[in-house]
Amino acid sequence: QIGSPKTTVAPILHTMATRNFIFFQKDSGLYTTGISTYLAGSSYHSEKSIMQFIKSEMEYAVHETNEICQFGIRSGSSVLYIAKVDSREAIRLVSSVGKRLPLYCTALGKALLYQLPFETVKKLYPDGLKRLTEHTITDFDRLKDELEMINATKFAYEKQETTLNICCYAVPICCNRKTIASLSISVPSFRDSEDKAERIRPVLKKVGNTIEQYLAENHLDENAFGIYEE
Repeated sequence: QIGSPKTTVAPILHTMATRNFIFFQKDSGLYTTGISTYLAGSSYHSEKSIMQFIKSEMEYAVHETNEICQFGIRSGSSVLYIAKVDSREAIRLVSSVGKRLPLYCTALGKALLYQLPFETVKKLYPDGLKRLTEHTITDFDRLKDELEMINATKFAYEKQETTLNICCYAVPICCNRKTIASLSISVPSFRDSEDKAERIRPVLKKVGNTIEQYLAENHLDENAFGIYEE
C-alpha cells in the first residue's frame, strides 16, 4: 500500500519486532501491535499534551455556545480535522476526526489560507473550485475577497458551502505570526443568526488567543501539530 519494495520494508519490520513494537504471528504470517507500542502510547496519553490542553479549551467553547467545536490543520489543499468536541444539542453537525475537506469552502480552511499569496492559493486548485453544494464558492475572485476580509478581521465563515443546512465560523491559530491551525464553531442553519454569530465570535477569539498564548509559553513552533503542506 505504501509503494515500498518488500526488501525495504522487511528489515524495518524485523527491527520493530526485535524491539517489541510489533509481534509476528507465525501461524498466520501477520504482524500485530507489540507491548512497546502499547507502553509508548500509554506514556503519551498520561502526559498533559498540547492536544489535551486544546480539547479542554474547546470544551469551554462548546459550553459557552452549545455548538460543536472543531480544530484543523492544513493538509495540502484540504483541511484535516484533528480534534472535535460535540455539543449536547439533539440536532447538530455529525463530524469525525481525520476527515478532510477542501480549504476554499470551509471556515476552518479559509482561516488557514488567508496568509498565503493568492497565486499560491490558485495553484492548489489547478482544476478550479469544485461545487459541493449550491452555495459553494466556485469563483476565485470571490474567494480572494473573502480571504482579504479574513486578513482584516481574523474571522472566517461559511454558509452551507460544504454541507446543506450547516454554517460555520472560525479563527486562525497563529504561532510566530504564521497560521498553523484553525478553530471553529458549527451551527445548523435554523439556529444561525447575526445574534448567534455575535455570541460565537468573542468565544472563538478568546479560546484562540488562549491557545496561541499556550504555544508561546511552551516555546512551540509551526511544527506543533505536524502541519502538512504537500
